[in-house]
Amino acid sequence: MSKHYSLLLMLFLPILFISSCKKDTGLPIENDKNSNLTESQKQTIVDESLKLLKDPTPVSPREADFLEQLHAMSLDVDRYYQGVDDEPDWQAKYNRIRANMHARVNEVAAMSNEIYNNNEGRMQLSKNAFVLASYASLEKYMSEFMWTKLGLFVANEVRYGIVLSYVMRQVLIQTKINWEIPELQGMNAKDVFYQSGNILMEGQINVFTDIGALGLLSHRYGPEVLMNEPWLTQQVRDGYKKLVEALAARDRGDVTAYQDLQTEAAIYFGAHEQLYTLAPVWATSIMTYMSDLNIQIHNMSKGDLAIFGDIFMGANKLTETFKGYVIKLPIESHQLTSGEDRVKIAINGFNKLNELRKSSKWSPWIESSENKLGSLKGIYNIKGFNP
Repeated sequence: MSKHYSLLLMLFLPILFISSCKKDTGLPIENDKNSNLTESQKQTIVDESLKLLKDPTPVSPREADFLEQLHAMSLDVDRYYQGVDDEPDWQAKYNRIRANMHARVNEVAAMSNEIYNNNEGRMQLSKNAFVLASYASLEKYMSEFMWTKLGLFVANEVRYGIVLSYVMRQVLIQTKINWEIPELQGMNAKDVFYQSGNILMEGQINVFTDIGALGLLSHRYGPEVLMNEPWLTQQVRDGYKKLVEALAARDRGDVTAYQDLQTEAAIYFGAHEQLYTLAPVWATSIMTYMSDLNIQIHNMSKGDLAIFGDIFMGANKLTETFKGYVIKLPIESHQLTSGEDRVKIAINGFNKLNELRKSSKWSPWIESSENKLGSLKGIYNIKGFNP
């Protein structure tokens, strides 16, 4: 296994599938910030992490049954509308939908705690699994709202990041390797991994309930009644306006215009997500540190490698290494602590997805990947330990 690969994994890079290539990118190992680790310790972490990530043990029947329950729960989209018609105004209706979505996530957490004996890591992974299944269900339920189509794959990237963080934390605990991070006041890496997983999951739930509620509100009542609501951000109002145009194109049978306008609408909702809903995530010291590493790796690899920002269009990059398509993080806009850059990343993602869904080669792959993720089959998981 090449030294550059060891470095990338040590920097929490979610691209373990490159191990099969073993290609030397020339990444300068002398830039490693984690100087308190020996090369032997790094290799140990790599080897032990791979063992846990590629654990061939089948999912237990009990867990498989639980995942099936989560899938079934995700199909009950009408549940989110309980009590909504009785609310006095559009903002109250949005708040009721969002509260209903939070209640459903809390229900998943309670079920997970019962099954996994109050294991916090399993609870976080259960909530993410429900979000994955829910995005796939919402994409079918309100197919005009394209945001969920890309949101599903981004949520899957979050899952991979969480799984990797738990795996590496477990390895550090088992091997008793002391990995301190100077840029975080000497914080131990195992604590960084633990906290980063929680931060990512909290951000994901906030996005799921916010953008999900905006989409569900539009689907039930129509975007035209919402596009001038003053309590909404300008980005959301613009998104609803563009969605009105998209629906008009759909109704007149102009498929290409419909898809392009859908994409423009999704970009506006993505801008809202990045500028408001996810801003607290990237304001934390841990994620700021990750963003700095992201820039370092992205620059040194000339855009080939990234910690965050690449989107794998497939269900599982560990088992589908050479099958999926990767929407790459733009080299010119990779500062994740910058709202402007995050919006540019979202724009690139939605435009690339729009191209892919028009392709006879990639459209079937995307659809099959959506079905896999929605049914929670073959997703990233942890088998050999309780995170």
